[in-house]
Amino acid sequence: MDSEVVDRLKENLGKARAQFDEWAENHLRSLESSREEFFVKSSGMKAELLEMEKQEKMYVEQGEALAQLMDSERQEIESINAGIEQLRKKQSELPLARDALQNRIVRDRERLKQLDSVTQTNRDASSEHKLKLKQVSNMYQNALGLKFDSTPLGLRFIFTHIDPKNALRECTFTLGINEQDDSYFVSCCEPAVEKMPLLLTQLNANPDQLGIFVSQVRYQFQIVLCSSPLA
Repeated sequence: MDSEVVDRLKENLGKARAQFDEWAENHLRSLESSREEFFVKSSGMKAELLEMEKQEKMYVEQGEALAQLMDSERQEIESINAGIEQLRKKQSELPLARDALQNRIVRDRERLKQLDSVTQTNRDASSEHKLKLKQVSNMYQNALGLKFDSTPLGLRFIFTHIDPKNALRECTFTLGINEQDDSYFVSCCEPAVEKMPLLLTQLNANPDQLGIFVSQVRYQFQIVLCSSPLA
């Protein structure tokens, strides 16, 4: 091989090596740029990932808090519904209790009518006899000054003609019936009667003696008004 061919080969080899070196350098620069770009993107993605983890944790905590709140509200709603159901049940029982009390008051009023007449056993008596009975009843009522008034607590007894200084002064008490055991109770007694608990105990022991109980209460009113310096 002559020297001219060798020189041409060397020249071509040098050009090829220069091209390769240039390509390698460019490729290395491209790889370095890609590496830096990847590093930047990787750092950004890592920061985004951390932010997403924080948001996920926050959403989980908010979800748990919301679940607790919903559970609390559910329990409260169940409690309210239970209370409403109890109120409905009590409301449905009120008419029965009211009717029972009204029926008992009606029965007691029938008993108390004995105080307004000398007798009611002879309903087939003549009109003249009935008129006499009515006159006696009115006289008895006017003398005792006794009248009645229905209240939510029971039957209210109103006496007048007791106070020697004021015949129109009213002495009152209300007689009711306990639905649990059908016993009598007294409320709104004016003026107060010290022996009322004893009289009430005697009445509950002998419910048929209601007339005697009313007379005893009237007598106690007389004692209170006559012994009081303010009477």
